[in-house]
Amino acid sequence: DIFVLAAGPWTGKLAAELGRKIPTRVIRDQCLVVEVPHRFAPYRVSSSQGCGVAIVPKVDGKVILGRLELDVVDFDDRPTEEFRLSVMEAGVKTVPVLEEARLIEHRAALGTWHPTGGEPMLGRLPGWDNVYVALWLGAFGIQWSPAVGRIMADLIVNGRSAEAEPFNPAQYLN
Repeated sequence: DIFVLAAGPWTGKLAAELGRKIPTRVIRDQCLVVEVPHRFAPYRVSSSQGCGVAIVPKVDGKVILGRLELDVVDFDDRPTEEFRLSVMEAGVKTVPVLEEARLIEHRAALGTWHPTGGEPMLGRLPGWDNVYVALWLGAFGIQWSPAVGRIMADLIVNGRSAEAEPFNPAQYLN
């Protein structure tokens, strides 16, 4: 039997059950979804003004506003008013027409982040021949999941993967 620990913030708890400590932080990822009066060009905009903001226009005309923050939490995935206000303020400073935006949704979810902000962890869990880990993908986890699945399958079936080697768990856990 082969096991892949790919449970986001719960991966550390699963590894602990196997006697391995994976250094990780449980964070709250948040973003806002807004409607704007006129469709934005399809380009992501990032700004370091104020608290910093990423502005991502979507094909359907909605716009996602967010920022990377290490809001370390104890499995609390509730959106915060502080985030909403600060991200909207930074968005308006960056693209003033966002002042006319209408908030559609304020999302929050749990994620994990490497304590040093490092790369993902992909590979065999040291000390186990049949346990693999896919962790620290951050907010890109959903987008990268098809590629990560292919890399992990290649690693499990063939015993190695050149694509996974730079992310080998042994470099973090030994």
